[in-house]
Amino acid sequence: MDSQIITPKYLPLCITEDIDVEIISLIVKRILNYLFNKKLSASEWKKLRQFDCTVVNSNGVPENYHFSFKDICLHLKQNRKFNRAVFKFPQFFCYWIDNEMTLSTNIYCPTGNGEESISFVFNTSLGNDFPIKPCIDREGAAFASMQYTILTEILRSRHYLVEHSDELLQPGGVWLSTLISYFNSCVSIVEITLIQLYYKAKYDGPSKNWVFDEERLGSTICRKFEDKLHWIGQITGKPLDDAKDEMESFNVVKNIRNHLNHFDPPLFAYTIEDVASWLSLVNDIGMLLFKIRSKMDICINDQIVELMLLPKVNFVPNHPDTIRYPQKPNVGYQSCHFIHR
Repeated sequence: MDSQIITPKYLPLCITEDIDVEIISLIVKRILNYLFNKKLSASEWKKLRQFDCTVVNSNGVPENYHFSFKDICLHLKQNRKFNRAVFKFPQFFCYWIDNEMTLSTNIYCPTGNGEESISFVFNTSLGNDFPIKPCIDREGAAFASMQYTILTEILRSRHYLVEHSDELLQPGGVWLSTLISYFNSCVSIVEITLIQLYYKAKYDGPSKNWVFDEERLGSTICRKFEDKLHWIGQITGKPLDDAKDEMESFNVVKNIRNHLNHFDPPLFAYTIEDVASWLSLVNDIGMLLFKIRSKMDICINDQIVELMLLPKVNFVPNHPDTIRYPQKPNVGYQSCHFIHR
């Protein structure tokens, strides 16, 4: 029987093993401060060495367990995500911004003469006076937050684009549509966070000690993104003044998103080196969300932790022995701009 030689698939993108330990410490500090209602620095948490905790399990039986700041850091370094079950931590998220409250039904029950039907209504967590009450009276669904859905889509699309990078030289297809989804989701999650901040401040601001001046803030409609960013400081009193690098990365992503969505100019090109750099910007998107939530004094969630710890992406040449020169600024995506812009 003839043996068959299987040629391994060439993947032009690969992930690196490097990880930023300072970001890990930042994440662990944030998680512990939230769960234990503290405001300690990373160095202060480290000095505490080992923590002894008691948790009541699902059977009502108390269980003792131990962990340290170093244990959680090592866990994040090894896994690049946080599995709270390992440390028996409760789920951590901000209820009013993350709680993806879903109402769905597969029934339709007309009442009386058929002009009415049994309806399902729920209140959002944006405040009792928030005027919109999602309602369905037949087969359908309603949602109160899209944070989890969009964050999960960023993670999914980033993984797909790397793991299926053999498809990136094929015109059209799933890979390109996934790239578009990646850009859209990265921009959407930041804008959605700002919109949720606006409405929470408007209808429930006093509970957060926030200031809502509608004349100063303006409307959410037809508002420039830069104006929306100013909402953070105008509402919380803590402007986003420590995110210069993250905003530079976000603006790169936003500009490409706008180009792809409007296709103006009606041309698009990339080198694989371009793609590798774009996919490595996702860490800064995660850090931007981290810093925005810090100003809002709300916790992060599992997906943001994973975004911040995703490995960087590198280009792997198909012919590694060929001498390569640095990419010039007038090729690849940079060749698709009007000079006067």
